[in-house]
Amino acid sequence: MNKLIILNGDSGCGKTHLMKLLMDIHENDISVIKKYSDRDLRLGEENAI
Repeated sequence: MNKLIILNGDSGCGKTHLMKLLMDIHENDISVIKKYSDRDLRLGEENAI
């Protein structure tokens, strides 16, 4: 069964952390469609990831 999950919230609330945890647990079952952020990139990041 396919499901669409959208993570939305303020900067620093844990969206990326939650996404990384889910991808570690279900690495073969999860795909990231698009990641968008309007903040500046941090050291080592590409496309705010």
